[in-house]
Amino acid sequence: MWFVTLATLHDHFKNKYNNYRTIHLSGFKILIAHFSSYIDILFYKKNNINTAVVGFDEDVFLSSGHALRRGFPETGERAIREKSPLTSVCEVTECLLLSAAPAVSPGLLRELGVSCVVNAASELPDTPLPQDRQVAYFKVGVEDRPNVDLLSHMDFVADMIEEVRCADGKTLVHCVAGVSRSATLCLAYLMKHERMPLRKAFSYLRSRRPSIRPNSGFFSQLIEFERRLFGAATVSMVHNQAAGNLIPDVYEAEYQNMLWYQQHYKHKFGRH
Repeated sequence: MWFVTLATLHDHFKNKYNNYRTIHLSGFKILIAHFSSYIDILFYKKNNINTAVVGFDEDVFLSSGHALRRGFPETGERAIREKSPLTSVCEVTECLLLSAAPAVSPGLLRELGVSCVVNAASELPDTPLPQDRQVAYFKVGVEDRPNVDLLSHMDFVADMIEEVRCADGKTLVHCVAGVSRSATLCLAYLMKHERMPLRKAFSYLRSRRPSIRPNSGFFSQLIEFERRLFGAATVSMVHNQAAGNLIPDVYEAEYQNMLWYQQHYKHKFGRH
């Protein structure tokens, strides 16, 4: 079984974000690294046990946080665990699956009938594959940073997923958290071969996996990819005052949620 340790996850996100805050609620020590209202990684500690949860959205955090504040820590902890996409696999279409790295194991690939795996994270080792069946493997060695080129890989990966589909196969795409890089490649496939405009593809994929959140640089590249495919774009990059930079307009509501949350709960935050 392939697993990612708490220390590995902490180091990975510590290198990406400086905006760490700590909340103390009902005996829980919760460390959050977040970007807008989307929480990239959450560590919580109770009874000297560390737990890491990767890639979930504001709604999940608020629901679990409210449970903690009401004095039912077990309810909050269960909500975090059950709704975390860290160990779940999302069926995007009958031929396409999306997941985080810790969810992937040879047994799972065998059980799901996966015939092709795309690893979209440069910092991960090669994905462990079943030894008793042939599984195609391709690695897109990119980092999850806005200035990284993922556009040049979109056509190839989308076409490969479609070729696997035409051969009655199934492709699983993953990165570290199944949130940004792998989601971007799945969106490219939905646009090119399912003929979904980007806005519709994003809405559809988020309905299947609510934690997806391609970084703003990848979204700009998806917009360019959409223009190449359809001659026009359905998503725009807009300047957001709360973010202090350009974001895709489909994220604007999330920033409003972030501002509301900070205004209502900032007294509970302290610097880590």
